[in-house]
Amino acid sequence: MELLGKKDFLKKYNIDADKFDQSGIIWNDLAVIFNDYKTIVGDLEAIAQFTSHILNKSPRTHSTKYRVKSPEHLIEKIIRKTMEKNAEISFADYREKITDMVGVRVLHLFKEDWREIDRFIKDKFDVIEGPRAHIKEGDDDDSFAQNDCTIVRHSRGYRSVHYLVRAGLSKRQFIAEIQVRTIFEEGWSEIDHELKYPYIKNNLILERLLSILNNFAASADEMGSFINYIRSEFSKGQQVADELVDKIDKLNIDNYEKSVIKEGVDRIGNLFLPELKDEDVKRFETDIPEKYEEEPRIPPAPAAMADDELLPDAAKGLPERQIE
Repeated sequence: MELLGKKDFLKKYNIDADKFDQSGIIWNDLAVIFNDYKTIVGDLEAIAQFTSHILNKSPRTHSTKYRVKSPEHLIEKIIRKTMEKNAEISFADYREKITDMVGVRVLHLFKEDWREIDRFIKDKFDVIEGPRAHIKEGDDDDSFAQNDCTIVRHSRGYRSVHYLVRAGLSKRQFIAEIQVRTIFEEGWSEIDHELKYPYIKNNLILERLLSILNNFAASADEMGSFINYIRSEFSKGQQVADELVDKIDKLNIDNYEKSVIKEGVDRIGNLFLPELKDEDVKRFETDIPEKYEEEPRIPPAPAAMADDELLPDAAKGLPERQIE
């Protein structure tokens, strides 16, 4: 794989040619980095696989995914960091300054699971930066603050906890980025990325719809955590009931009295752990309000909109996408 020519590359990645020229970037320097990076991609792939394998050992990890940044995307990122953040990146230091050449993402089920994953990461890896908790403006940050996280707030709803760690299979070490997030946060992020990153930045309709979807994802996380909490409390209650039954069996009373007391304990337990019966399942499947049984009315098609109505001038900024 060879690096595209400057003109073709800038066109492919939607980079303004005038701004590129004004940045002072030398194309030949990028070509040297490109060719050097190709020689280490194999090592980075092995490191990514191994790091992902280790992170899968955490009891609270649901699944992991990894990627190694492609040579072209490395060059794109160097260009954007130079143009947008005035970064100075050269052949001598690009391996240190581009910190997500190796990216591993850890997915978990419940919001609270990240605490145990956080301890696991700190125990297994040499953490050189983080954790940095990326949260939406308005989110509760107590849990993250109590665990010494640097809080980074986003107006658009990006949520993830990031770490930079040293990783390698020999004395040759590289920097890897680990991202930790819930499955619902991952779902929103993937949809957001698929629909608009990084070239569609000013579509107001997409922005609003993705914001609604982001709120749904956050609500789903809260509901999942609450259900998990209720399940835990029910389990504790059942354990107490089992201990009471065990003590009742040891009482020096006749079997009839024991059965009466046990029945009372069972009734108390059923207040908190009601069993779902077959008729309940059937009711849930068939008990649809009458107003929904009618054929749905299809609204008339909206009038066609001009392109400039779909693309207003105002554009919101996008969070930097770390794993592509």
